Amino acid sequence: MTQFASFASEDALPLPLAARIVREAEAMRDKSYRQHPLGQEWGRFLRAKRLAGCQPNTLLSYETVGRLFALRYADFDSLEPFAGKEGPELVLDFLERNWGDADPQTLDQRTNVMRSFFEWAYRVDRISADPMRKIEKRRRKQRSPKRQRIPAGPLARLVGGQESLRDQAAVLLLGRLALRREDLRLLQIADVDLARDEIHLRHAKGGEEHVLPIGPQTSGRPSTSTCRASSASLGSSSSTPRPNAHDRSRPRV
Repeated sequence: MTQFASFASEDALPLPLAARIVREAEAMRDKSYRQHPLGQEWGRFLRAKRLAGCQPNTLLSYETVGRLFALRYADFDSLEPFAGKEGPELVLDFLERNWGDADPQTLDQRTNVMRSFFEWAYRVDRISADPMRKIEKRRRKQRSPKRQRIPAGPLARLVGGQESLRDQAAVLLLGRLALRREDLRLLQIADVDLARDEIHLRHAKGGEEHVLPIGPQTSGRPSTSTCRASSASLGSSSSTPRPNAHDRSRPRV
């Protein structure tokens, strides 16, 4: 008994979350909500989703929302009240009442279920207007993936093994700024700001623009002047002739 209590205390779920899981599990067994008009609408929606190939676990999450929705508005004869001016407020009230204190991911998922339901209802003429179109989508902050840099020692050996100044600068940027090969290929002269020691990635993954430093934190063994001296070379066409392999001199800046 003591061992069980110790184990439970370490891995126990928060009480509100555990209660919600229990309620949702009970909802999966209780189909009585379908006796209400809105419950019947959710039954049609779930059937359409199932025939469209929706996965069983996704259907269960949809039904969890549908059951609560049908019971919350059990006195409604149809979906049409949600098409009126108060429709969006009714939906927001439902979401806030049930998941207002939930984590953002859960709230987003439940909101997306409502969007899917009303989109279906409008498409098959079960409602004259989609109230979700008037509800603003919550903005989510997307974290950019952390760039994995090559340690200074191995990077210095890689850079030193390149024959041309152009290749040295390319490897330095790839290693210290963790650029993708596509980033390097699309890099243009105008993207290199030597006055501020910055590189502008205008075609970064996800369509965003990133600004990366080419100052002291970028220079491993090769100095920043390596990046400066070869910036034009990086932005030029791949057909540009390479410098002589034995010519290690650096152009004056």
